[in-house]
Amino acid sequence: MTTHSSEPRPLHDLLRELRSLRGRSLREAARALDLDPGYLSRVERGEKPASPAMIERASDYYEIPQELLALSRGTVPADIVEILQRHPELLEELRARHGRH
Repeated sequence: MTTHSSEPRPLHDLLRELRSLRGRSLREAARALDLDPGYLSRVERGEKPASPAMIERASDYYEIPQELLALSRGTVPADIVEILQRHPELLEELRARHGRH
C-alpha cells in the first residue's frame, strides 16, 4: 500500500488501490469476492456502500484487517472507542506522536 497521508482515504479508494496493487482486474476481484462486477465497480467509485459481508470477504481476499477497512468507512472499532473513552489522555498522545494537533 502507499505511504500514510494526513487525510483519511475513503473505503472505495482503498479497495480500488488494493485491487490495483495485486494486479487484479475488476472482474477477477469480483469473482474472487463472489460479487457482481457492476456492484464492485459502483462500490469502488463510491456510488454504493460496501455491505458488511463484502467488507469481510475483502478483508480475507486482500489480507488486510477488517478494522482498517472499517476505519476507511469512518467506523471506529467498539473496543477502541471504549479504550479512548476510559483514557481520553490517549487522544492527545496519539495526536502528539502522529502529527495531528
